Amino acid sequence: MAEVVLGSVVESVTGHLVSLVSQEIRLACGVRAELVKLQTTVSIIGGVLREADKRRVEADDVKEWLKKLKELFYDADDLLDDFSTEVFRRRRVIGGGKRILNEVSTFFSSSNQFLYASKMARRVKEMRERIDAIWNDRSACFQLEGNSNLMGSLVENLTRPETIPFKSDPYVIGRDKDKEKVIEFLLNPDFEENVSVLPIVGVGGLGKTTLARLVFNDDKVKEYFEMRLIWVCVSTNFHVEDIVRKIVRECTPNKEGISNLDMNELQKTLGEWLHGNKFLLVLDDVWNDNRSKWLELREFLMSGAKGSKILVTTRYIRVAETMTRKFHKLSGLPEDESLSLLMQMAMKEEHEWKGQNLEKIAGEIVKKCAGVPLAIKTVGRLLVHSGCREKDWLDFKNNDLSSIDQEEAYFRKILS
Repeated sequence: MAEVVLGSVVESVTGHLVSLVSQEIRLACGVRAELVKLQTTVSIIGGVLREADKRRVEADDVKEWLKKLKELFYDADDLLDDFSTEVFRRRRVIGGGKRILNEVSTFFSSSNQFLYASKMARRVKEMRERIDAIWNDRSACFQLEGNSNLMGSLVENLTRPETIPFKSDPYVIGRDKDKEKVIEFLLNPDFEENVSVLPIVGVGGLGKTTLARLVFNDDKVKEYFEMRLIWVCVSTNFHVEDIVRKIVRECTPNKEGISNLDMNELQKTLGEWLHGNKFLLVLDDVWNDNRSKWLELREFLMSGAKGSKILVTTRYIRVAETMTRKFHKLSGLPEDESLSLLMQMAMKEEHEWKGQNLEKIAGEIVKKCAGVPLAIKTVGRLLVHSGCREKDWLDFKNNDLSSIDQEEAYFRKILS
């Protein structure tokens, strides 16, 4: 759409945010926290705006909505450009050697910068809230015939990142029992049907995909299914033919020409690979709650040998219930495991935080994360830049944390 060119301003805003968040400066008064929240907002909405650049949108209400977002992104770009210029200016004024690092490390936290820091935190927060308000208007603006939603079509396969089965996560805590229960289901041959389904259900950020990866890469699982394991990221776009094509691509050594196969050829190729063989198929990040679509896909998968399994990850119980009545519900981490994860992400040794009477403060911080690993990791990354004195942690809890304690709820809301 020529009249609304959005990609360049999205890239500019993203660049400013990455630069500011990554710099080794101590941002007081919630500045860093607000920048991180704005970064989350931009990364999600930015995908939609980039896609809008590629599509021809005729509806006037859609054009008007995109125009408002574009104008806000230009305002955000100007704001962050001013902020980045101020950081650069002070680096040049300070000058020379180790003194630069020492001075920059206290930038925006020394008393003579307090007012500027407070003003910047407020302006960044106001900008994010303005963008959020326009974004939330999409549900009212884009209802088309029936229940279809234009933004749903724009978001498909954009804001949901493609997952892979072999990504390593060194910060996995408290999922051993969940892993054992899921593996127990997968290795159990005593089911009436040849192919059985187990959905893993939980809110965003709990680690459903991480748990599926742990199971998928377990040696007992690989041996039981004789290495016939397939991983497919489904996401919001539940097109049966696309999913079948992805499955065929994963289970076929010669991947050339698969994109040209019609549905009959795909069905034949998949049937030959599955027939009489025990397999494990992971369908990650499923959003479809239309039972007819699920049954259509399921029909292609039922020729496997007895003991075959399908493992699904989804946020919603209603999605799981389109497939089966039995599912594994993932819960938040208990407080002790949350605390352990927080300290790992913050790179704090036990003697540091226990010796400085920080355990109580840390406990209050992790309670705000509600046991959600994604939220805990986000807070932990921010704590890397805090010291190990009680004053530092209280300042973080009362200032920085107050502006991000809703980040995970916000993150889930904007993606829902």
